[in-house]
Amino acid sequence: MAAGGRRGSVERVRERRRAAVRKRVHDKALVEVRGCLRDWDDGRDAAREAKAVAETIIAPEYEGRVLIELLQNAHDAHLAGAADGRIEIRLDEDEGEHGTLYVANGGKPFGGKNFKDLCSIALSSKRADAGIGHKGVGFKSVLHLCDAPEIYSVAREGSRVPDGFTFRFARLDDYDALAREVAPERAGFDDYLKENLLTLKVPVFLEEVPKSVHNFVRRGFVTIVRLPLKSADARSAARVQVRELMDDSTPFELFLDRLERVRLERRVAGKTRGKTYDRQVEVLHQTRGLKVQLVTLRRRMRLIVVCGKVDPDRAREALTASIKKSGMRRDWMAWEKKAEVRVAVPVADPLREGRLYTFLPMGEQIPAPLRGFVHAPFFAEMNRRSFNEAVPWNGLLLDTVAETCARAVLATAEGRAPVPAGALVDLMCWRSPTALPRLTSAFQRLGHGIAQVPFIPVIATASGTRTSLHRAVLWEGKEHATAFTPHAVAASGVTDLLDPQLHSVRLRWLVSLARSVGTRLEPPPERLASWAERLAEVAASAPFDPGWWADFYYDLSQEFPDGSDLTGKRIVLTSGSASPAPAGGEGVFFDRESPRGGSLPALPDGLSGRLHFVHEGIAWTGKGRKRRAQGRTWLRTAGLVHEYGADRVLEVVAAALRADGEGGVEDGVRLACLRYACAVSHALETEGRRAPQLKDLRVPTRGGWQEASRAMFGPGWPGEHSSIDDTLTRFLERVRGLSSVLTQTEQRLLPRPEELCGDTLPVEAMGRFLERHGVAHGLRPRHEVFRTEVRGQDLNWPARFWVPNRRDLLPQWRTTAERWPNRRRVGYLKVAYHSRARSADVLPGQDDYAAFGEEDRRLYAELIVHGLAFSWPDSALEMHFVRHTDSAGTPWPTPLAAFLAHAPWIPQTTVPGAPAEGIVFATAGRTWWWQGAQSPPPFLGVVPATLRSRRSAKLVARLGLIGIRAWDDPGTALDRLGHLPNLV
Repeated sequence: MAAGGRRGSVERVRERRRAAVRKRVHDKALVEVRGCLRDWDDGRDAAREAKAVAETIIAPEYEGRVLIELLQNAHDAHLAGAADGRIEIRLDEDEGEHGTLYVANGGKPFGGKNFKDLCSIALSSKRADAGIGHKGVGFKSVLHLCDAPEIYSVAREGSRVPDGFTFRFARLDDYDALAREVAPERAGFDDYLKENLLTLKVPVFLEEVPKSVHNFVRRGFVTIVRLPLKSADARSAARVQVRELMDDSTPFELFLDRLERVRLERRVAGKTRGKTYDRQVEVLHQTRGLKVQLVTLRRRMRLIVVCGKVDPDRAREALTASIKKSGMRRDWMAWEKKAEVRVAVPVADPLREGRLYTFLPMGEQIPAPLRGFVHAPFFAEMNRRSFNEAVPWNGLLLDTVAETCARAVLATAEGRAPVPAGALVDLMCWRSPTALPRLTSAFQRLGHGIAQVPFIPVIATASGTRTSLHRAVLWEGKEHATAFTPHAVAASGVTDLLDPQLHSVRLRWLVSLARSVGTRLEPPPERLASWAERLAEVAASAPFDPGWWADFYYDLSQEFPDGSDLTGKRIVLTSGSASPAPAGGEGVFFDRESPRGGSLPALPDGLSGRLHFVHEGIAWTGKGRKRRAQGRTWLRTAGLVHEYGADRVLEVVAAALRADGEGGVEDGVRLACLRYACAVSHALETEGRRAPQLKDLRVPTRGGWQEASRAMFGPGWPGEHSSIDDTLTRFLERVRGLSSVLTQTEQRLLPRPEELCGDTLPVEAMGRFLERHGVAHGLRPRHEVFRTEVRGQDLNWPARFWVPNRRDLLPQWRTTAERWPNRRRVGYLKVAYHSRARSADVLPGQDDYAAFGEEDRRLYAELIVHGLAFSWPDSALEMHFVRHTDSAGTPWPTPLAAFLAHAPWIPQTTVPGAPAEGIVFATAGRTWWWQGAQSPPPFLGVVPATLRSRRSAKLVARLGLIGIRAWDDPGTALDRLGHLPNLV
């Protein structure tokens, strides 16, 4: 009984509500009819004019956009800030004579204000910023499809029956009964109504609710618009509009933030087909003024959406000007503090064309500034098919779009936002000459030049490496190339080479963009030639591949048909040479076995190595014979390799003393060349003439023939540095097993002098010759490749300095940099600096110091002091970080300097009576040096006499640079006073 009573009570409430709705709907119809009657009595045309506006102005403006307008209203029914909204659109061609179109939505139910607005023209209660719709005028477009649209709604959220507004708009035959009710005595009033009163102002209560509407309501929808289609043409138009919504090239749901799902269905001949459009949003990055989202739509369409806010002050100024000059309503001022713009670009393939949105797509005839989907609250024409860019508000929105793109690109370049490479290119490639200046100006306002922003993906081992328009190089290679390719060139160490795997359309956009900002991406021929040389050098150091070299020369023949740009470039692989020979050089030949012009006499001892012969193992025949043989023919006809003959060989002999001093392939021949070069140099010196400096001279070491600039004197060489040579040899022989670095360093020692000089050359002459060509006395620092780029702010605050490949050195390196006397602040904080030399000096053994014994450390200290005093260049202790706009940059300590400033490598004598007398090893900050020739006071622990004996002005300066204090330096008086209590 209780349950039945409750049900009865609910039904009575619903009936009362239904009666109230029925009365309100009918009263509204009577108001409109009576108003029309007053027009007739007073001779006015108010109702007729309103009808004309709706039917001849508003409705034609929205032709073809009925579904878009209904979709807007359905979206706006959901509360701002919601993200779980639902809309369902169904075209049921089996229902009714011509079919029926449904649009159902969740959100807030259709209420009294909605009813009042819908029955009026341009009297919506929505503020300009409260939704998508334009004052309710868009709904009038339904006249294209339907004569009497129907509205069904629930009274409140959660209701599962249509107990709210249920009405349709009048048909012409409804005016007969209304005319009789309002003015039964007025003949012809019904015809007057039909001619003058717009049916969309006259609602008619619906007593019956279709079953299909009940189904929508039971599934949680709160408002259903039902359009019984009026004709076959209307049905065709509805089909077209449904297909347009399904078009993947312009996703309608992209910027409908209040929605989570939209479903489109079409029922024909009893079969229903539908698609569900989900909208998933993931925030990738968010800071003040910028938000980056990954939005996933239909068919797993993934878009990067960047969002930016319009500056309120600029918005106020633009809105005021637009209201004054462009006919904008004053309620647009509501956008002053909340206007937002968004740009969506695809993660995968680029778009063919961009599209402007005002929440929903605008007309195709409006060009978008870039190939992306651009949303902003533009002040557009009523139908949103077009807008005027000259309106101040629209111009400000486009400027903000440009700034948002710029902020997203900069955030990604600085490692703060994860925007994919293709999307970055789309954000940067503004297409028209009038649009690009907006982007250029946006970067300038943010303190950057558009050509200097690193956003272009390059071929690199580290993923995410990018470069700028100013530095980028686009070279795709020839179509059938297999050896001289972009990836091969990049692998050889060439940087800033644009990744050809970027979509070809985007590559074309980048070329156009670069030209627009005054630069070119295509490399000049001389740069390509240097890449060919670099690749040949790398390949020469790798295991020999006979087919690769033949393919390499074929590729070069296609890239450089006349070969002139390759003259002098080391690209010719020769037999027995460690590096390729220079193309076009006087000593580069094909076949030594059959010289042109007859046999040749032997060259002087040691000079035969100046002749280079193309590697006999190159596969000019076999697989791809025609292609590979073409490469060999090209080398000859382009003059890059010569036929072996007397005239060419004589040129080699004449140029012997001007050459780089490289020998042949056998050690004996190499040694003969070395002795020959030394003998010539000695004879010239004896005669008082200047001996030539031989380029890239190679010398014999324990590890084989190596460049003189990497070698070090071993034992037995006479002269003032003989003791340090012996010290170096003893040290390396003791520690060579501790690491591969020390093993390699020991392998760079020269053999004893008698092995090099033979029976004829004076040892002193050979020693001077080797010194002059770079062989070092003492331990030579090792140059480690250093290509890491460092932002300016990390150079100004060394505690933030970071490099990926030597993390073990970071604590020492940072602390040393903080105290480095020569370091200065740089002016560009957010941009990258790089090492000028692209290398950083490390001392062999510094990573193994903890494993050294006491004797090892003592020998190591002698080598270090010798290097500081005599042999090490300034670059051993100090490198420079620079950039192209700041060539001065800042000095920076090397890893070697950091080691010397922190490691306990300095031997100190202990004072008499100390707990452990003898030698201790101290760090730079705890060490005292004695510079004077006289002995230090007995109470003072200083470096041993063997080290103090190595005096030089360079040593004094460098000791101070790494923080070692001298006791007899007047500048350390205060430090000495502080240290005296420790001696008591």
